[in-house]
Amino acid sequence: MIRDLSGIEPETYARYRADQRRLDGVKHFVHTSERYPLGSVGRLNTAPLFLEFMWNAIAPSGQAGAIVPTGIATDSFTQEFFRQMIERKALVSLFDFENRKGIFPAVDSRMRFCLLTLSGYSNPSDQAHFSFFAHEPADLDSHDRVFELAPEDFALLNPNTHTCPIFRTSQDAEITKAIYCRVPPLVRKNDLNGNPWGVEFLLMFMMNTDSHLFETRDELEADGWTLQGNHFIRQPDDGFSSDRYLPLYEGKMATIYDHRVADIVKSKTAKKRQNQPRYLDLHKKRDPLITAMPLNWVNQTEVDGRLTSDVTWLLGVNDVTSSTNERTAVASALPRSAVGHSEPILQVSRSPHLLLAVLSSYVFDYVARQKVGGNHLTWEYLTQLPMLPQELIKNHECRVSPAVLELVYTSWDMAPFAGSLACSSSPYMWDDDRRSLIRAELDALMFHLYGVSRDDATYMMETFPIVKRKDEQKYEQFRTKNLILDRYDAMTQAYKAAHGTLTDTPNSTAPPLDQASLSHYSRRLSEALATHYQTNINPPPAHPSQTHPASTRP
Repeated sequence: MIRDLSGIEPETYARYRADQRRLDGVKHFVHTSERYPLGSVGRLNTAPLFLEFMWNAIAPSGQAGAIVPTGIATDSFTQEFFRQMIERKALVSLFDFENRKGIFPAVDSRMRFCLLTLSGYSNPSDQAHFSFFAHEPADLDSHDRVFELAPEDFALLNPNTHTCPIFRTSQDAEITKAIYCRVPPLVRKNDLNGNPWGVEFLLMFMMNTDSHLFETRDELEADGWTLQGNHFIRQPDDGFSSDRYLPLYEGKMATIYDHRVADIVKSKTAKKRQNQPRYLDLHKKRDPLITAMPLNWVNQTEVDGRLTSDVTWLLGVNDVTSSTNERTAVASALPRSAVGHSEPILQVSRSPHLLLAVLSSYVFDYVARQKVGGNHLTWEYLTQLPMLPQELIKNHECRVSPAVLELVYTSWDMAPFAGSLACSSSPYMWDDDRRSLIRAELDALMFHLYGVSRDDATYMMETFPIVKRKDEQKYEQFRTKNLILDRYDAMTQAYKAAHGTLTDTPNSTAPPLDQASLSHYSRRLSEALATHYQTNINPPPAHPSQTHPASTRP
């Protein structure tokens, strides 16, 4: 289109080329002049450039304030810039605002900006003051909304990037720091032992650059392919090299413990985001033959080229999210299939179902909500979230594995997942009430394993307002929280009955404060649950009586 412009409107094309040349010159100067070594990283943005210019102009004992996008403290391109502010003790304060009350009337209400104050090198700031999600300056008068962080806190909370967490209250800051003292990040860079789960990140198919590999239902049916479940097949004796097309999963098709949450349909009215979810109702969830339908399919040979032969199911994490969504960290077990980049895949060398259980917990999600500053749960965010060591959760594998099995294996297309857990039965029946009990027991256990006290667990659940609102509309109570706390209390009482004391537990005056004491507590809790805990799930998770008849097999 631009090239055609040269012949149609040569003057417009000449102005375009002149502007392009000017912009290239600015980029060249910024990147090569060595005047902006911190602000010129990655895609250019004027905010870090001006802020670096201001910082360099501060007198040794002076200070400077600026209004800049909050991303200066949370984005990947500015992570080294922010790290230098912290390490040089130049950051005095950062007060983040959402524009929901129209402080800047001409700016979108979702835009976040911050009041940032820097000091000169002879006037260091040992403790910087922070506030996030303020709506007006008066919010800064609340002691709960303003908190302090020291340079070492950033190394604790974001050890790989030293970027800024986004705590809403001082209580969030204290709870999260305490968790990080007990639980290491999923991946610690530049550490030979820093990836104990053996996690690797995979973007299988980019929805833009790989689109030439995608086929629609109309195209495949016109070419003689037949739909079976959500696979397209064709007999191999027709002279073609492949006999199967696999569905291309998108993030909207799956959610926590549910790989069949929605089909994807093309909206006839939407001008943007035309690919919309059409949610499966309860009747369909109860049918073990129903599968989620995508908009596109990919040849199996392309999928096999991106996955090793021993991968029988996939662990996906929804990339598009927000700290204000119903849930922020949304992990899903998926069939071996094609998956778009909106659902990055975590390849795990051992016990991926246990990792899924932790990723799906409210305690993990709570911390994620303190870290995600934008609309994407990126690899940088994910790797720095606190992840239970595998040996700690393996103490409870006999309780976790059956629960995860029943929650995930609800249709025949997830039979390979069941096989990975040595299960050869039919899928488990979908029962909302029973699933709520199973998930509550898992979440209660995760709160214990993270070393979280009952008071803190209660507070953390209250930070999920959409979950609360939906529960109150349906049950007239915050049922999810109540179910979890009921099981939490039962586990606490089992520990006391088994060991005669709550000393050195999360609910004592001497709770676990580090990884060693948390590991000790996990082992003692496992012993107590084995002998003194009574589940409220009858029959227990993954009981054969809860499976569909074998006659439902396709």
